[in-house]
This record gives sequence, structure tokens and C-alpha cells, in this order.
Amino acid sequence: MCLLAWAGVAIVALALAAVVALRYDAVRAALETTVAQDSSGASTSAVSDTVTVTLLGSAAVTVVLLLVAGFGLSLAAARKPSSTIVLLVAGLLTIGASIAFWSFMSDAGSVAAGALRWGPLVAAGLAAVATVAAATMRTK
Repeated sequence: MCLLAWAGVAIVALALAAVVALRYDAVRAALETTVAQDSSGASTSAVSDTVTVTLLGSAAVTVVLLLVAGFGLSLAAARKPSSTIVLLVAGLLTIGASIAFWSFMSDAGSVAAGALRWGPLVAAGLAAVATVAAATMRTK
């Protein structure tokens, strides 16, 4: 169950990356509009840089968390007791990162039939399933 849930998280993450890549201009415009409204007085380049850093940071965090989960799954396959801790940490951080991404993307939620609105929540739900599965996994 843990492997399937993590596979689901990876698929959703790749789908979200594809949506952002394919609809990049629309996503970026929606996010820049929101950041500009929230940061009155900020320069156009500061708003643009904020959106760029956030999108790249989100991608980097996703890659790192999926790598940590992969490492935890390889430990679990080897029946190492430490796999539970690694997978719990990866799961909890993935839930938090998914919710943060959902919060940031909420203003671009209408892009691609709302995929940016519900996709991060699906990823968080699958990460929660993976976390529960890791907590109940037997390593011996």
C-alpha cells in the first residue's frame, strides 16, 4: 500500500508539473497578478522574481521529497527499521508541501480545469495514505 500511495503522489506531482509547464504563461500571469495585489508598491521585477523563485522552489522541494521517499522505500524493501522513520518524515513533509503549493496556486486554480486547485490536495491525501501505511508497515 505504501508503494502504491507514493506512486500516486509521484504521478500527481508529474501531472501538476505538466500543467504548470503547458499552461506556464496563464499560471504565471495569475500568480503575478495576485502577488502584485498583495504586495502593493512592489516593482514588476520583484513580483516576477517572487513568482519565479516560488515555482522553482516548489519544483525543487517536490524532487527532494520524492527522492527521500524513494530512499525510504528502498530501505523498506531491504527490511530496515529506519525505513519507517524516513517514510514518516517524507510523508509529513510532503503533506505540508502539498498544502503550501495548494495555497500558492489557489489564485491560478481556474487554469486547466481546476487541476491546480484539486491536484495538490490529492497529492496531500495520497501522502497521508502513504504515511499511515508506513506507520503500520512491518520491517522485521
